[in-house]
Amino acid sequence: MTGKITLALIHKEANTYRSHGLPQEARDLYQKLLSTSPHLPQNIRADITKQIQQIELEIGCDALEECQAISDEQIAVIKQGWRDQSGFDEIFTTGKTFYQLRRYDDAIGELKKLSRNVDELKRVTGAVAACLIRLYGPGDLPAAVDQLASELLRNQKAALSFRAAIAENALKWGYREHARSVLQHIRHHKNLPPEIQRRIFALAS
Repeated sequence: MTGKITLALIHKEANTYRSHGLPQEARDLYQKLLSTSPHLPQNIRADITKQIQQIELEIGCDALEECQAISDEQIAVIKQGWRDQSGFDEIFTTGKTFYQLRRYDDAIGELKKLSRNVDELKRVTGAVAACLIRLYGPGDLPAAVDQLASELLRNQKAALSFRAAIAENALKWGYREHARSVLQHIRHHKNLPPEIQRRIFALAS
């Protein structure tokens, strides 16, 4: 009989496949689990089936037109995720799925769930930046970053650091106008901490 540890390891392996752009391997892993474990509890079997449905959707939505036309029911399947208590891997994978489907608002909505833990939020700042860059032009980006920072972070220094990280990622990926726009906006804040000032200087140089 398949135990909880084995299920957790298989789920982690499947998430690793998906995070590396190998959804077929993740699907095959889950399908093998179902076929070789006939005595799985019905709730676990149902969860695995939902994961397979989500992965099938990822595989089948390579074309932009298909991705934009997915149904509300399919969106619900993606958002359902894995069981009731989703951890970092589950939330990040769901966010990445939405990103791959060009549903950037939905991706940000998932990643925002990680604001409950500052360290986890830092790990996905790059993913959030990628979504924001695709949603907003340089002129609109600072206000969008401001709104998101105020929603996610109550600490002012952490919020400024988040804004700087968005600019750093934009510059790293070659979106110089996006980065410059956010940086100019950050400079308007009074009493910038020395650490933030150093980061701004490094980006501007």
